[in-house]
Order: sequence, then C-alpha cells, then structure tokens
Amino acid sequence: MISSIVKHVNLSGLGEKVRALRTRLYPRKVMFVHVPKSGGTSLSHMLRAKYLLSFAKISEEASTSACQQMSKDQWFEFKRCLAAYHAESGIGYIQGHFCIDKNFLEAYQGRYRIVTLLRHPVDRLISHYYFDDRYSKVSLEEFVKTPVAYSEAHVLCHFFGDMKWEQPTEDTNMEAAVSTAISNLRRLSVVGVLDKEDDFVEACRRELGISLALPKRNVGVARNASSSRISEQLLNEITQLCRDDLRIYEYALQASANHGLDANESERENRHVKTKNGDQNVVKPY
Repeated sequence: MISSIVKHVNLSGLGEKVRALRTRLYPRKVMFVHVPKSGGTSLSHMLRAKYLLSFAKISEEASTSACQQMSKDQWFEFKRCLAAYHAESGIGYIQGHFCIDKNFLEAYQGRYRIVTLLRHPVDRLISHYYFDDRYSKVSLEEFVKTPVAYSEAHVLCHFFGDMKWEQPTEDTNMEAAVSTAISNLRRLSVVGVLDKEDDFVEACRRELGISLALPKRNVGVARNASSSRISEQLLNEITQLCRDDLRIYEYALQASANHGLDANESERENRHVKTKNGDQNVVKPY
C-alpha cells in the first residue's frame, strides 16, 4: 500500500517547499550559542517554546556518542557543522554548545539573529567543578591546577576566540584569542550577561521581537570570599586563572551597561569619509 502511494505522489521539491513554509512561519530566525553553565538552560526552553514547529537542538549526548573516536576539537567542529546543516535546512531556532568563528558568522549572521548569554568566568568555573561528579574526589584547590580547569577557565576564548581545546598553553596566543573573541561577540545580535539579566531580556525583546520571563537567580554567590566553601586565597587563584576570559566578560558587561554590544561600531569607524569642504570626518550612511 505504501509503495502504491509513493508511486502516485510527487515528492520532488518537497525539501524546498518545507524550507519556504518554515520561513513563512518563522521569518525571524534565531541561533543560540549556549555556553555551558552560564544560565542558558531556561532561556533555551523558552526560545524553543516560541519555535515549536521549527527548532533543532544539537544534543550533547548524541554528538558525544557519535564522535567517540574524535578529538575534542574535532567534536566541536562537528557540532558547528551540525548547526550549519540545520541553518541550511531553514530551521527557525537552533541551539547548542558549539563554537563560532569569523567564517561561521559571515555565513549565517545575515540569516539568523545569533544570541549568547555569558556568566562571570569565576562563577562559571566554580559551578562547573561542583556540578560535575567526576571531580567529587578532587578538592577545588587540586582541581584548579589541572589542565581541565585551565580549559574551563578559557571557555569564552574557546567558544568565540578560535582557541583550540587541546592546544598546549605555551603555544596559545592569548592576546589574539581575547581580541578575536571580542571581535566575534560584537557581531552577534544579542550578547547578554547573567549579572545584567534584565538588560538581556530587553535586548531580546528589541532585537528578536521575543518577550522572555527568565527566573530570578542569585548570581555572584561563588565570588563571595566569605563563602564557607572558598577561601579568599583560593578565590584569588581562580580569578587569576580566569583572567583572559574575564577581559572578554568585562567587555560584554560594559557593553551591556551601554545598552548592548555595538556590532557595527567598527564598520562605522571604517566608513568615515572626508567631506568635499575639508578634512571634517562624517559617517557615511548605510
């Protein structure tokens, strides 16, 4: 019966029709670059609810299972390719723990509003330690001296600054990684920080046309040196370990205070032209 139906149904061009339908249903497409342990789970649930008929989540469990023979860098490249695949399929909302670079942004920032949410790097590192059961037998003092802790302290450099996950410390140009991360973040539609959640919600309303009601969270607790679990000396050591990601985060935090990262600031700087009447610089309109 099924074969008989297939013979009489013309399925040619179905994929293109499906993409066109998705575009009509969701003309404003969104991509969420989800940095782990940064408060993005509630956000991802809410965004999926807005795109019930057209969303794709890049599963950590499935991708981990499929990429067991890959290095960590290859695994993250695979997840970025999955995000690109879903974008080419016209999915309305895409989310996942994947890194982005200049080439990815050039390919998709015109079609998608790309969003991310950042957490204070010290808070994020401490949260990662207490959340992951693999470190239950290792003290926090011991953990911060491990290669895993170094990598977790540079998550923003990894996700946005083209820093390799398995590259030796001495071979990493941290100035370049920080600069690249800031440059890439400036091109995103919305960059939120957990310390300024209300500003992030407003930016999503303004840039995405989506109203969110994120749960109120007590951020910054892990940074409080009076915490019974963390000494001031250890907190200072963790802060020093996170110094590169902190530069990226502080930039995003300051930009949030100024009502958002200005993705076009550098472009405007490059569009200064001289007037016919002299050396006065003016900004050329789009």
